[in-house]
Amino acid sequence: MNEDKFLVKFEDNKDIIVINDKIRTKGAFSYSISKIMVKQDYDLEVESVKIEGTLVTNFYIQELRKIESARYILDHIEVTQENYGSKEDNIVYHFTAELARVKYQIDEFEEI
Repeated sequence: MNEDKFLVKFEDNKDIIVINDKIRTKGAFSYSISKIMVKQDYDLEVESVKIEGTLVTNFYIQELRKIESARYILDHIEVTQENYGSKEDNIVYHFTAELARVKYQIDEFEEI
C-alpha cells in the first residue's frame, strides 16, 4: 500500500494543521527527538528515542492521536498535559509521540 496517497495537500499554508486525519484547523506544533537508554530484562540497556512536543491551537481536541503539517507527521500521540488561560483563546497541548516523519527530505545537496 502506498502511504503517500494519504498525505494531505496544504496549498503552501503553513498555519494549517490536520488533527487525527479529520480536523483541519489553524495552529502550530514543535517537537524534539532525544536519544535515551531504556532498561530491558537482566539490566540490559538498549538505545531508543523519545519524541516530545507541544501543539498550540484554539480548537479543543478531546482525543489527540495524530498531527500533520505541510512538512511533518507525528503519530501515536499521548497528551501529557493541557494548559488553558483565562485571557487566552489558545490551548497548549504537551505530548509524547511514538512516530515522527519528515514528509519531504533533501537527499542530495547542490553546491552554489
